[in-house]
Amino acid sequence: MQQVAEEPAGERPGRRVLGQYLNAYLIVVSEEGLMIIDQHNAHERILFEKFKRLDAENGWASRQMLFPQVLELSPEEVLRLEELQEELATLGFDLEPMGERSYGLRAFPDVFDEVRAAEILRGLLNGVGPERLKDKREKMLATMACKAAIKAGQPLSQAEMEFLARELFQTRQPGVCPHGRPVIVEISREKIERTIGRQPGSRD
Repeated sequence: MQQVAEEPAGERPGRRVLGQYLNAYLIVVSEEGLMIIDQHNAHERILFEKFKRLDAENGWASRQMLFPQVLELSPEEVLRLEELQEELATLGFDLEPMGERSYGLRAFPDVFDEVRAAEILRGLLNGVGPERLKDKREKMLATMACKAAIKAGQPLSQAEMEFLARELFQTRQPGVCPHGRPVIVEISREKIERTIGRQPGSRD
């Protein structure tokens, strides 16, 4: 078995999604063999590149809340909020103080829903970010992608699996997530046949 390289894989002949294993991995077949795709890492890679494009184009739009969602922050989160206030505003977050450590979330990036937005905000305030990324902005985008991505254990329909696989292979680095974890493990047809003891191309 081998992990695929970080470069885009492009279209491969006969590629199709067979199904989902353990509600965490997509099983994809092509003429070259089998691919096992981690659905969380794959979606994280897709979202990270999408968020980078939005950021480069200043394309973040905010969704205003009718009533602010009240968040109780820890002292550490309050300090982090003060550090990131301007950065968060450019991403579409708008918070107002409502007490000693209470803040009202009044607006959030419209690519998220209300519940996910609060979770993502807390992730940012807790300093989550892959060490392999040196740029603070990229760390923030990677955290947002991780928190927003499909989780392991989430069942997907056939259409959702096919969409995920198609979008993954259109990214610049389909083989690795922003945190550096592998997205795809590939088992070649030759490896399968050799393990079974069949001569390549033999039908016996």
